[in-house]
Amino acid sequence: MQKENLLFGLVGIILGVAVGYFATQSINKNGEVANPATNNAAAPAAQTPAGGPPPVVMETIKKANDEPDNFDAQMQVAALYQQIGRPEKMVEFLQRAVKLKPTNAEALQALTSALLETGKKAEAEATLKQLEKADPKNPALAELKKQLSGK
Repeated sequence: MQKENLLFGLVGIILGVAVGYFATQSINKNGEVANPATNNAAAPAAQTPAGGPPPVVMETIKKANDEPDNFDAQMQVAALYQQIGRPEKMVEFLQRAVKLKPTNAEALQALTSALLETGKKAEAEATLKQLEKADPKNPALAELKKQLSGK
């Protein structure tokens, strides 16, 4: 009888570890817990339309478009586009940000990188010169110059 209890205990532990592992992987992959009790139709605003961006992303983009003089909103949208690998849209919002704050090193550095990524070397070179004037000790200058020269 004791061997049987030990076997059941061992099988229970193994199953518990396996279920825990796969549940954790699912949460890490999806970024949310799949809980049917909380995922109901009572909160349609929190649900993502099939194939579309989450509502918070749409709100951020809308804010940047509605408030073209909001530097932070332009930078936030640029960061969102960077995360999804859309450098051409990133350039659009970073250019808006640089128009608002032409000496902001963070915006100039990000714009230079995005321009290089989209193949706009002449614009990247001009933006890099702006960055150099605004922040001559910026640690990213050497790497950006290297990328611009193609080495």
